[in-house]
Amino acid sequence: MVIDPVSITISVLALAVSTAVAWLTFFRRGILGMTRPSLVAFLHDLSRRDPLSVLLEGPETGAKSQDPYPKIYFRALLYATGRRGHIVESMFVRLHRGETVQTFNYWAYGEGDRLHPGSGVRVGEEGAVYNHHFLPPRDGTVFQFLAGEYRLEVYGTLVNQGAPVLLQTINLVLSEEQAVALKTKTTPVFYNWGPESQTYHGHIDIRPRTLGVAG
Repeated sequence: MVIDPVSITISVLALAVSTAVAWLTFFRRGILGMTRPSLVAFLHDLSRRDPLSVLLEGPETGAKSQDPYPKIYFRALLYATGRRGHIVESMFVRLHRGETVQTFNYWAYGEGDRLHPGSGVRVGEEGAVYNHHFLPPRDGTVFQFLAGEYRLEVYGTLVNQGAPVLLQTINLVLSEEQAVALKTKTTPVFYNWGPESQTYHGHIDIRPRTLGVAG
């Protein structure tokens, strides 16, 4: 029997293509990403409670703390570029202002007033959109929102992967007027993304809080 080398080559190539398509379609996890939030907020948790109680017990219970905790809020879509997706074990943010860096590592997510402690989220190819809330650690650090330029870095830690993944970098400017408003600890500052200017525009919000932003 004569073996046609052309046929063998074609068969091998077809098998390789099929294997590659199967891997790309069914087995590849792809990368984890996050859309740019259209809304970001600097505010304070008005329940005046320990951060862990804030995230675990809801807005009306838990031991009172001496001062409202600073909070960072945004709403965004987490997505994966592969069909298998990813499991996000935890999320945190780092807020940079000049040489100062503050980590907000208490994470909760949800819709409206129904918040879940950040115990993990599965992100498939269809994505997962939530409100995300971050509070600072209970290490005695006193953080204030001062006027200036800020860089907000959003990180996610994946199951079975040691190093956190940088999901998004957000540049914000807090004016003197806005910083004074935040010192009252009852007035939030909201930032809306301008798609034409490609920048965030901040404004003081004196209306009743919505979208589950309130502490």
